[in-house]
Amino acid sequence: MKPTLTIITLALLGLPACFDTDSATDEAAPPVANPIAPMVGSVAAAPGLDRQEARAGGGGQGHAHPGLAESEIDLRVTNPSSGASIAVYLDLPATPPPHKAVVVVPGGLSDASGVFQRDKLRQAIAAEGVAVVRFDPEGRGNSGGQDDMYGEIHQAGLRAVIQAIIDRDDIVDDQVGVFSNSMGVIMATGAMKGGQTGARFLIDWEGPSSRHYTGSCLEGGGRGQSPTREPVDCTDDSYWLPREAERHIAELKVPYQRIQRVHDHVHDTEHGHAMDLYRIALEGGVPWVRMNNLEPGLSAAKVTKTQLPDIGYSTLYNWYPDYIMDLFAVVNSQALPVRQHTMNDGQGAAPGAHRQGGPPRGGGGGGKGSKQGRPGKR
Repeated sequence: MKPTLTIITLALLGLPACFDTDSATDEAAPPVANPIAPMVGSVAAAPGLDRQEARAGGGGQGHAHPGLAESEIDLRVTNPSSGASIAVYLDLPATPPPHKAVVVVPGGLSDASGVFQRDKLRQAIAAEGVAVVRFDPEGRGNSGGQDDMYGEIHQAGLRAVIQAIIDRDDIVDDQVGVFSNSMGVIMATGAMKGGQTGARFLIDWEGPSSRHYTGSCLEGGGRGQSPTREPVDCTDDSYWLPREAERHIAELKVPYQRIQRVHDHVHDTEHGHAMDLYRIALEGGVPWVRMNNLEPGLSAAKVTKTQLPDIGYSTLYNWYPDYIMDLFAVVNSQALPVRQHTMNDGQGAAPGAHRQGGPPRGGGGGGKGSKQGRPGKR
């Protein structure tokens, strides 16, 4: 019998940071087409003292972090799917415009204050001439509407945010990429599938592939977290299908970069979700696919745990600007620079360790075997 999803709150689990690196305590390819988004949300600029008026009608129903005040909102973008107002925050380079840009998609139940919140990280990216774009998903933080938990409404909102950034005079319209954190890959792949946005690439940090990882829908057990605040039966395809990245990723028309460490932030040494997305992207014909700094297009059968970095968050953050610039090099048909990333910095957690105040990860696994009622391999 299929299990029914249990209501599990992040607070109860002690996992406020499970899906967002920034809440942790540690410090050559052919040109890709640039399709235009079919739906564009309306945009209201909110500069300086005028931001107060631009915020009218906001205030989502989701949890708000204290890190971003409403006065920090730089744009208001309307989601054409719901009419809700989405709060957007910009960090622009000091160099003269126009700039490249990367849109950051939060994970878990997070809003923009939990994504790339470290000034040092954003400054490092801006120093490369890349604007950092953060936003509160609908129903969270300073955005209006109801939380759609990464579903089609959230995906439409992300498309509107991407198009609003592309339309800015200070942004190069064919130099915008997307960087998703954990469960943010659901929103990102759903929004970008089929070339529905003008974004040029997707970087995915340790995102779940399916309900089997996202919602504890493991017949062999497991410790994935639910993206919902209400119980959802694991057999409810109408709910889950739009929220499974493995259903969307083969339809990407742009380069895909997976970032995966030995110790996943939720599933410890279980990497079935990483390999599922990587393999499906390869087999689906995504134009350029890479796992960490391995050879682009490397067969999934040749990617092993020993090739994954065993590092802590402090080291990981230093890699983010590198990955962003690598993907801009790919879409601009430039040679990839040689990166000397440290594979082991002594900060990676021990197998089964309690990290970030949460329970042990992995447990019953989450590999493909679990879908047939067997615990997945660790």
